[in-house]
Amino acid sequence: MSAKTLPRLAAPAVRAAGLLVRPGPLLCAAVLAGIALRCFAIESHELQYDEAATGYFSMLPWRDLWGSPAVLEPNPPLFYSLTWLVGHAQGTIEEMRWVSAVAGVLCIPLAWLIARDLAGGFAAAAAALLVAVSPQHIAISQYARAYALLILLVTCAFLCLVRARRPRPDDRRRQLYYFAGYAAAAAAALYTHHTAIVVVAALNLCVMLPAMPGAAGAGHAERRFLVQWLIANLVVAALYAPWAAVLFAQLSPAAAAPPSPVTAAGIAPLHWLWRTISDPYPFAGLPWIDLRLLPVIAFGAWRLRRSRDAAAVVAFVVLGLALMVVASRFRPLLDGKTLAWAGVFATIAAAIGCSAAGRFRVPAVVVAVVLALTALPTALAPRPEGWRAVAASLRNGTRAGDTLYMNYAAALLPLRHYGWSPAGVDVEVVASSDEEPWFRHRTSSLVAPQAAAADARARLAAGQRVFVVHYGTGPSGVAAAIAASSARVLHDRTGKLDLSLFLPMVPAD
Repeated sequence: MSAKTLPRLAAPAVRAAGLLVRPGPLLCAAVLAGIALRCFAIESHELQYDEAATGYFSMLPWRDLWGSPAVLEPNPPLFYSLTWLVGHAQGTIEEMRWVSAVAGVLCIPLAWLIARDLAGGFAAAAAALLVAVSPQHIAISQYARAYALLILLVTCAFLCLVRARRPRPDDRRRQLYYFAGYAAAAAAALYTHHTAIVVVAALNLCVMLPAMPGAAGAGHAERRFLVQWLIANLVVAALYAPWAAVLFAQLSPAAAAPPSPVTAAGIAPLHWLWRTISDPYPFAGLPWIDLRLLPVIAFGAWRLRRSRDAAAVVAFVVLGLALMVVASRFRPLLDGKTLAWAGVFATIAAAIGCSAAGRFRVPAVVVAVVLALTALPTALAPRPEGWRAVAASLRNGTRAGDTLYMNYAAALLPLRHYGWSPAGVDVEVVASSDEEPWFRHRTSSLVAPQAAAADARARLAAGQRVFVVHYGTGPSGVAAAIAASSARVLHDRTGKLDLSLFLPMVPAD
């Protein structure tokens, strides 16, 4: 998709903006557009490293996903259980992306309902349209990981809790239904990704605080809501209790990771958060929170500052980000993908902000849509990490007796997926510590980088060929350590991979 096509893409958006006064038809149009965009070339993208891990987990026995071996996997098993169904129906890893795509499409009507409840019909139509064309949400909806499902469940929990907070006097039974929906969605979110612990906490803070006894306007209805809210969260805790032992085992000191850079003093945490939002992984150049929408979000928050309901979305995002920063002080939690939920709610907040723009509300929505369209090429054609190219090079270049050093054991998963077999090749995993405890079928034990470099030089001296595959953005320490004592005849750098082939140094005559 080139820049020349953007005017043609913007024209339908301008025509659709005329329907914003009729939100019902636009909801149907937004859902259809969302389906088309999330289905576009969904199975043709090259696998990301984490997607290959999804394929591995999804083929494990059910008792491993939900039993004691699950302590080895950093994330809860609900998403893997859904992709387990795809895998055992003979589906490929690429087809497992459809679980995320379905979750992503369902977020569109939920965004419509949230914005309608908080700010009216125009905001609902704008929210459905903006979420449907959101490049950030499209990208995460084509990604075979748990993030799109997490967004769906958090969005559902938000809608249920907001509706339960302000029912009509004759609608107590429906309020119970909303609390039940919140409990089910929140518990399912906790079983989808550990980020949900922080996000659900932020949701409860932003919705519950105005109902605390003693707050302005607090009365019998508010106190009744608080009691029901406590009961609903006790139900969530009870549903999550069976998994608490696994969570505590993963958070034990032996398994804990070092503190993240957010421990730095001063402005460093804010700078780190901004950098994480604006330059995420794995879709380079596509921030999960569209920073261009911040002015209209701020405008809407100011115009609707007296509306407790309209402020709930902005408060949710701000509190969620703050709690994620605090939680990352003790356990790495914050990256671009875990911020995807905030991107969707920021989009809803932007739609509410557009609805508060008076006579300029339609142009504001059109501008927001056009801005989203400019980033669609990045979402629909993410930059490959290079597994297909590296697998082809290894398939054509390796032979029995060669040695391959790689810095991640699970790198074998995408390489095998694209047709390379390590049969006859001695595979060594180079790492200072076991960063992948879940990969239980590695071909060999871990080798420290210094020992790997010495071993590689010994193999080269014995006349063997040495391949080095390094995954990540940093340089390969093994390759640098053996470069001076060997001849590098192949060096292929892809989006996230570095492949080198070293031969013994031929002595000079």
